[in-house]
Amino acid sequence: MKSTDSRTPKRWAERTTGREDLERAVAVRLGEDRAHVSTVVRAFLSELAAELARGRRVEIRRFGRWKISDRAATAGKRNPRTGAPVRVGPRRSVRFKASSVLSGLVQQALDAERTT
Repeated sequence: MKSTDSRTPKRWAERTTGREDLERAVAVRLGEDRAHVSTVVRAFLSELAAELARGRRVEIRRFGRWKISDRAATAGKRNPRTGAPVRVGPRRSVRFKASSVLSGLVQQALDAERTT
């Protein structure tokens, strides 16, 4: 499904699926009203974000897991105008690790795409 976001690099535009695209696909697959599916998807994403904000790991078997990772402070690139080093402070980031099942499905799809 195609993304119309102008910030998306063109090489990814054909392969980017957004929340609304997922909502539409799930509504069609289940034969449900799109408004109802949208409510469910938004609630799921909201709960996922809330759990991560609490510092908890979220795991969905056969799909993957999200966790919070602490990143140390680093010396970033230099300021191009002044040449002074830029300090990047410590921060927390969200990490996602795909399950072996999901990774296998993605690999199968890529292999099938290459052979056609």
